[in-house]
Amino acid sequence: MFCEKCGAPISEGDKFCGECGALNEEIKNEETVEQPVDENVEQPVEQTANYYANDNVSQPESSLGEVMENGETITEEMLAAKPAKKGFFTRFTKKTLIRTGIIAGILAVLVAFGVWAAPYVSNAFAKMTMSPEKYFQHVTTNWFKSNMKDIGNAFGEAKDVFKKDISSEGTAKFVIGAGLKDLISDNTPSQVSDVLEQLDSISIDAKVNKTKDAFAEEIALKANDSEIVTANIIFDMKSENMYFSVPELSDTALCANIGGAMSFGEVMTYIDEIVDLIPDKDKFAKFMTGYFEAAIKKVDKVDEKEGKLEVGGVKQNATVLKATIDAETLLNMGKGALEYAKEDKETEKLIKDFLNTELASEMDAPDADEVYDAFKDGVDTLIEEMEDVDVSDESIEVYITVYVNAKGEIIALKVNANEDLPAFEVFIGTAEKGSKIATEIYVDVDGQKVSIEGEGKLSGSKLTGKYNLKVFGTDIITVSVEKFDLDSAKKGMTNGKITIKAADSVKSLLSVGANFNSELKQLKPVLDVISEMKIEVDSKESKNKSEGTLSIYYKDDLYLTVEAAGKIKSGAKITIPKDSTDDPSDWDVDPDVFIDKIRDAGLSELADLMESQM
Repeated sequence: MFCEKCGAPISEGDKFCGECGALNEEIKNEETVEQPVDENVEQPVEQTANYYANDNVSQPESSLGEVMENGETITEEMLAAKPAKKGFFTRFTKKTLIRTGIIAGILAVLVAFGVWAAPYVSNAFAKMTMSPEKYFQHVTTNWFKSNMKDIGNAFGEAKDVFKKDISSEGTAKFVIGAGLKDLISDNTPSQVSDVLEQLDSISIDAKVNKTKDAFAEEIALKANDSEIVTANIIFDMKSENMYFSVPELSDTALCANIGGAMSFGEVMTYIDEIVDLIPDKDKFAKFMTGYFEAAIKKVDKVDEKEGKLEVGGVKQNATVLKATIDAETLLNMGKGALEYAKEDKETEKLIKDFLNTELASEMDAPDADEVYDAFKDGVDTLIEEMEDVDVSDESIEVYITVYVNAKGEIIALKVNANEDLPAFEVFIGTAEKGSKIATEIYVDVDGQKVSIEGEGKLSGSKLTGKYNLKVFGTDIITVSVEKFDLDSAKKGMTNGKITIKAADSVKSLLSVGANFNSELKQLKPVLDVISEMKIEVDSKESKNKSEGTLSIYYKDDLYLTVEAAGKIKSGAKITIPKDSTDDPSDWDVDPDVFIDKIRDAGLSELADLMESQM
């Protein structure tokens, strides 16, 4: 039930509303309980004025026996009654809910801002508190560690594929375009062109299944989407037998034992042990970064300034750190890495774990502890020899320049040297401003420069742009990308569209070259095809599934399309063939079945040609 005055809920039997204090209307008409009067206590003079009807008369405080606003007399039961309990949501007034929503919204914004701002704040703090040398070591170590995690992730995925029971399916379909048919027909005998005229597509379907005890592969060849022949290969780890069968040609499988001085099962065991030694991505990154950090800490000459990274037409503010590495610093970096190797527990574990494998035992490897002690002694000897090296007369210097953005990320790297070394410069950089992004990668040796450069626009992590491969300043190949996902690329997956074609300048370059070079003149027809060729790749890939199309054009005529797809899933049971023979002469083969399948695929010209040769 609800209070008729304020609408708040009231439990059955409650006398008053717990929200506003009004009397429960359900008991409004109940009989008033008479209160006993103590005759020894002086009673108040009965009031004749109607305090509840006259606003000008002050009202006395209510007490037992007095009449409330609704005419009821207050009783002990009423005073003892518990206020009504409110539900969780009904406790909040509208104003409270609004305030709570505002506070929650503010907190959400603060959390989001904190997540976004954290790298900026962290980097700003590092710049303020670190010397240029320490800051250089800090940003380069983080950059190296991030790259090692990506590499470690690839190793980890490869390890999972090898260790787990897994199966994969893949298909590649080659669709022959009219342009390619015309090209082949114009340059081949009529028999070949007649066969090709009937052939629209060739497909190869492959299935691979791996379990602990067996490995199986099935390859199917199709023409015009009609299955022609299937080949099966099975390795049985237990019996060390290999089975080969072609169901369309024979019901019997060929069998051969592949065991030898070292059985196939033993080889797989040894490989399995080596794979177990591969650390996960975090351990791999930590292991590799430890050596890098030990070396980079020896860099003690760094200049710092605020500047801009300019790539193409895009400029980005950056902190520029230029490290000078002379002969002495380079020597100290080597010693730093060696000293780390001697103390690193992961290095010790890796050496000892390998020497405790069955493979090491098979090779009669010495005791793991003895080998590790010898390793440390060798490192000590090498460090002592390096300390005796005098490089005071060496004047060579290598310069490593990094450009760091406001988040502490390296966005460009340049390496060059002074005149005491051959003139060279290597640069890798990407500048961003708003949605614009420009990239340049080049290697310059004695003024001979090879580069990849271009610009594009980012939408989230998807890049659309155009890039050119240049050799000695001349555009050779143009690569266009459309909605290419950079985040997926970091994980080794390709998502987006890529178009590759010869740059316009190549056409004129080849034409001029053919006029002065007899060899180029002979190759001119082929070079003309290459210069007018365009390749398009459209790919969609996830962790366990991929599909894509590769199309080859010549002067906008479609020559060939390759449609590919694949997926990975858990391994399935592998069935070993029951009927097999180890003598090839016993293999019952019926070639007519094969020819009939070719004819059924619409390739009558090829079927007739094969029959004429039998």
